[in-house]
Amino acid sequence: LYFRLYPNADHYGDGQTAVSAVTVDGQLAESTLWTDATVLEVELDPAVPSGEDAVIGLAFETTVPATSGASFGILGGDRETGWWLADWHPILAGWEAGSGLYLDPPTRFGDPTFAESATYDLTLTTPDQYLVLGSGSTTGATVDESLDLQTTTISTPPGRDLTLSLPLAEDTETTVRSVAGIDVRVTLPDDLARPGLAEAILAVAADTLPVYESWLGEYPGDELDITAVPLAGAGGVSWSGIVWLVLAPLVEDGELSAGARERLGFVLTHELSHQWIGGIVGSNNNDHGFMTEGLANALSVLAMREREGVEGAERYLREWVASGYRAMLASGRDGIADAPLTDETDIATRGHLVYGKAALGFEAIRQAIGDEAFFAGLAIYARDYRFAISTPDDPRRAFEEASGADLGPLWSFWFEERATTVADVDAVLHGFGNTSR
Repeated sequence: LYFRLYPNADHYGDGQTAVSAVTVDGQLAESTLWTDATVLEVELDPAVPSGEDAVIGLAFETTVPATSGASFGILGGDRETGWWLADWHPILAGWEAGSGLYLDPPTRFGDPTFAESATYDLTLTTPDQYLVLGSGSTTGATVDESLDLQTTTISTPPGRDLTLSLPLAEDTETTVRSVAGIDVRVTLPDDLARPGLAEAILAVAADTLPVYESWLGEYPGDELDITAVPLAGAGGVSWSGIVWLVLAPLVEDGELSAGARERLGFVLTHELSHQWIGGIVGSNNNDHGFMTEGLANALSVLAMREREGVEGAERYLREWVASGYRAMLASGRDGIADAPLTDETDIATRGHLVYGKAALGFEAIRQAIGDEAFFAGLAIYARDYRFAISTPDDPRRAFEEASGADLGPLWSFWFEERATTVADVDAVLHGFGNTSR
């Protein structure tokens, strides 16, 4: 078996996950840390027969990096401000049909996590000054006042990760609203809790979560946390059961302006889609980022259409999704949307391709086959790969099954080629309104 130890990536500096002992069914087992220390190979001797199981135990200690802007800054914090903990534990490597296990070294760009779905049970003891937020549901909590410690137990439905936020309890306020049977908890630090901000976040969640459930299937848990984290190079990141938002720039003038509300609405709508696209329906975001980010952006615009109407959604498509990529084409540059992320990747160009070009590609598919077939194909894709790993061919086949159309040429044009023109983009933008009315 292969476990990923993401805190050992070079870009985390003093961050580290050190495994001190490995057992298989209670017996010490051989393990090897690869030269790329993010891979731990565990020997299964004897092999586990098909249909049977084994209990793997790992004793480990993770050191959270003091400062790191890599990977959006998803692993960090300190005692005085709190902690945000993604990829903090050993996690089984993801397996992709046709490619096998993904064991490549992580780049410093974006979220490296690629894992199978799993359920988690966690018993966490922390100083009682922290509030415990994260994946899954809190099933119990006790406090040892003599030691100023609290113990929290958490259980999760199937998900890709177990991610935690530990803000200082006395410096935060939490607002809760039930949305479609989901307790949505918005926790904001006092210095960002501007009047109306929590309510604005909850309003977006209330409008958006039922829409995604109708398209992509039931949300698997009964809690969802939304909180502020000082990320690097991202407006938000979504993990199973928790969404992190960068809120400081939105309230830097002391209030939530109309423009800030617009940005918040789109970013949160995008991140909420990742609870399904990437979280429930898995794929290798390192090699095929267009499948998560492009589809998430396309669905975000369509969710905005449900919430704000065609004209409002078209404006988001033009300004928030297409503008960067259209400008890139106007300067004479294009690129391939379905391309792996490497240390040599120009991250700004990749952003235009996976968030812009790929989203336009999925929108072009919707326009070609119509709303009914598009959403039927989306439902097939979400059903067939719920808690599973999909490859790029899988959503295409789902849309073809629903529509009866051969989407090979259209798929290749938008995702696998570099032949798009400004006129092609403008045709999709013009077509959005025509096919939405």
